[in-house]
Amino acid sequence: MKPLMQDDGARKTAPNLRIATLDRHKTFQNRKVVMLVRNAERLDRVFPEWLQQNITDTGEYFPNDLNMSPMMFNRPEGPQGFVNDAPITEIGSLNAQMIGRAIRLHDVWPLTAIFCSPTLRCVQTAASIAKGINKPVPVCVEPALFDWCQWYKSMPTILPVEELLRCGFPIAQYETQKNVEQLTSLIGNENIEQFYARIQNVVEKLTSGSNADRILIVAHATVLDAVVKALQKCSPRLVTETDMLHMGTHYPYSCCVTMAQHQGNWNFVHEPICQLSFMGISNRVNAKFVNRTTKAKDVTSKRTMDTEEPKKKKKVLRAG
Repeated sequence: MKPLMQDDGARKTAPNLRIATLDRHKTFQNRKVVMLVRNAERLDRVFPEWLQQNITDTGEYFPNDLNMSPMMFNRPEGPQGFVNDAPITEIGSLNAQMIGRAIRLHDVWPLTAIFCSPTLRCVQTAASIAKGINKPVPVCVEPALFDWCQWYKSMPTILPVEELLRCGFPIAQYETQKNVEQLTSLIGNENIEQFYARIQNVVEKLTSGSNADRILIVAHATVLDAVVKALQKCSPRLVTETDMLHMGTHYPYSCCVTMAQHQGNWNFVHEPICQLSFMGISNRVNAKFVNRTTKAKDVTSKRTMDTEEPKKKKKVLRAG
């Protein structure tokens, strides 16, 4: 059977096959685009005892489920380095590759870069997306995109870029906005407002400039919500600690949120790629939660908008 996609991106069909018809978003033309993807399924959430049951005292790895990676690399600090920094599952990796393929086939492509949290699950998800895209795209590790530090008793052991490269991850050289050491002081001591302000700062820098860049951010559920609030110029005052605890249900594994800039405002783009459904589970974002918590506009920004132009109907994230 002949391939449906050649290396140069040209589509080629076998006589008895037909390429799917794909919607093309004119929304992306000459605009900045930010696509957000949550990390794929965590191994320790599916197999909570995997470190005790699948790694021996001598460090040998024995997977006993097809959803476990057939290989596990050796960390400098040993298996304990996976505590609070777990890898993703095989299904998680496949999900991320499918997202990458969808990005390539739709008008989200070409991407300028992929930025990800320094945790292993986010790096693996970003690398799997890049593999699915099957085109050169830089993957940049940004420590400032790390999870809400309040949840952690100690800073997870983050693999340095040099170690990630040694393990075969396609990480690009990139001047980070924060380093891991700077995050350590925030562990157990970062309130909701401080967390959202940290993410807002990094988002503003990643989206600055006059070029119509398209970037992908791979991070945690909490970070995705903070990026949405930052782009929408919304205060996190409607987000409670209970909301933070349930953020993973509002932004499920491998979920996607895309926003495009128009006349200085960032608007949601409805399903630039198809949703992912498997065994009755979907990666669709909880649009009701997103819309409910993005009503708290920044007072300064709101006054500026009201004085500069007539009030326009705000676009919301559709539930589909």
